[in-house]
Amino acid sequence: NTTVLVNEGQFGKLYIAHGERMDLSNYKYDSSSKVWTREKNFAFGYSEGDETENELLRKIESITDRRVLSPEMLKIQDDWPSLYHFSSLRANLLRPFFSRIQKSKILELGCGLGALTRYLGEAGAEVVHSVEGSYKRASIAASRCSDLTNVQVINDTFDNLVVEQGSYDIVTLIGVLEYAAVFSPHTDPFLRLLEKAFSCLKDNGILILAIENKLGLKYFAGVPEDHLGQSFIGIEDGYSNKSVRTFSNAELISLLEGTGFMDIYQFIASPDYKLPSSVILPNGLTDKDFRLSPLLSSRTDSYEDKPLFNVASTWGSVEKAKLVKELSDSLCFVASKCKQSPDNIFPSDTLAFYYGSIPGEHVELAKELKFVKEKGKIVVKRSYLGGNEPLPDGRKIGALGHYLEDELYVKGVPEIESIRKSFLKVSWELNEITQSFVPWFNWLKEQAKNGVLPPQYIDALPSNLLRGENGEFHYVDKEWVSNRPLSLNFVVLRGLYVTLERLGVVANPHQDDLIRYENLIQELYCKLFGIARNEDTKKNLESLWEKDNLIDSELFLGGKPSSCPFYGKKLLVLPSRSREWYELRKKVGLDKVKMRELESEVAQLKASISKSAILIQQTEQRISLLTGLIDEKDKKIEEVFSSKSWKITRPLRFIKKMFKPLKF
Repeated sequence: NTTVLVNEGQFGKLYIAHGERMDLSNYKYDSSSKVWTREKNFAFGYSEGDETENELLRKIESITDRRVLSPEMLKIQDDWPSLYHFSSLRANLLRPFFSRIQKSKILELGCGLGALTRYLGEAGAEVVHSVEGSYKRASIAASRCSDLTNVQVINDTFDNLVVEQGSYDIVTLIGVLEYAAVFSPHTDPFLRLLEKAFSCLKDNGILILAIENKLGLKYFAGVPEDHLGQSFIGIEDGYSNKSVRTFSNAELISLLEGTGFMDIYQFIASPDYKLPSSVILPNGLTDKDFRLSPLLSSRTDSYEDKPLFNVASTWGSVEKAKLVKELSDSLCFVASKCKQSPDNIFPSDTLAFYYGSIPGEHVELAKELKFVKEKGKIVVKRSYLGGNEPLPDGRKIGALGHYLEDELYVKGVPEIESIRKSFLKVSWELNEITQSFVPWFNWLKEQAKNGVLPPQYIDALPSNLLRGENGEFHYVDKEWVSNRPLSLNFVVLRGLYVTLERLGVVANPHQDDLIRYENLIQELYCKLFGIARNEDTKKNLESLWEKDNLIDSELFLGGKPSSCPFYGKKLLVLPSRSREWYELRKKVGLDKVKMRELESEVAQLKASISKSAILIQQTEQRISLLTGLIDEKDKKIEEVFSSKSWKITRPLRFIKKMFKPLKF
């Protein structure tokens, strides 16, 4: 079952497992880029800019370990483009399909820079054919997967791609369908692209599709549309015929049905399909014992522009109204060419997955939480990704221990939700906010003895404390254990800070200075412990944080003390006047459109300048050459003038000049 490439640079066939073949007679293998390319070059208009893509290629080629869970990959994620394209979060979208991916033939339409290509290859697909229209981007994808013999990257457009019909088990269209009108000449480019995917599938094959939802909840909050940078343009259906276009839930289902797909299953990737932490499967979307909103609000991403309302706080209402499928920020579907049960596609009895973020550079701690229905009860099963096994005595990182244990699921509401709601009251006051923290604080005090908490309570934050249906508290996610005495004071301080970080936008306070973390945390800490705030409070909290913050110290700083992170931070305050906000955001959106036009002009001017620079360089080289020749001739003339023979013959030249005939 090995893949055999034709000789480098030679035209021919690419043979794959079991003697099947994909016709690559119109392609040649470029050994320098490791990309299959067309015989004739073609133009493709999608790019993030030469400078950005060259830097991404440089970063990939600067490391040797290019796996999804690679410590080296973490080190090169130092800006937004590298985080987006290289983050291990990208693979979470496809992790639930691991067993389906194994030994499958996969066609990836639109592979970009290879984030998902890499995972498909690592997951054990028999062969992955990844198609990308941009040669530069295809080169980066090929470099990312250069050590995977089951992956071939093909540089071509979807319209020109020739593949054997019915030859693939899985076709993926992830972040691609929305661009169909931009790059296709067809009158119905979206249907045409889906028909292409449909025709490539075997009879029992599946399409995995992910795209932005034009009616996503964040868009109702005024967050600019991901592609065009304008607020509400998708909701208002303001797309042009040749622009990027996204769809609603109903529109996309209609397109899939119109293509001929028999069974269509929706799943939810949160916060979106690009960098998901949670994946909720069809069984999870319908199980009455499973609450969706804690997963949907578990990660409060910071948006480029402040939203009009607190998105995380809204998911509870959306769930009660049974509108999660319609308002999820991404639309994710599995569409089957034939009738088949979801148990043939998704892991049986599994409701959802949650993937924890990698702490620091400790990829060995990357984890998966699996919510499984067993004998009528939901169990949370924990495991490490990347084949790492949990250790009976935990994994030791300095003075910290990390333990993964299964536990019964609690259908509760995270205590951070009630705290968040207190911050959303207009002109909130300190006493109201303090009271919202009191239930958590009192519960913590009950667990402490003489001001010391049990070692597994280091992560007992409001977000990990669930209030059950009868009002009782349940502490979940007890993964971290302190190997040193754990003070109640520090856990309260850390809980205050982390909660503020996870709030999202808040209403305006009665006192303006309370939006500053430094002031608010000091006030809350002192009120909860019933002590007066004084000039020493700041210094005491700084000392407490640096002495007891093992999580930051051990995981991110190699055991060095962690400095207090409160200073300079402020709460994100909601816009006070929506009409003024709307007009301003509309102007900003138009300015962004103008900016993109100007950026395009700048790019053209840079290209022109680049050509001119080459001409100038060539001219300067020619001038330099001519100057050298002139200098050589001047030198020779000088040698003649200073020679003895020139001096001896001087009288003769004078006589000759005297007898020179006169001209009349």
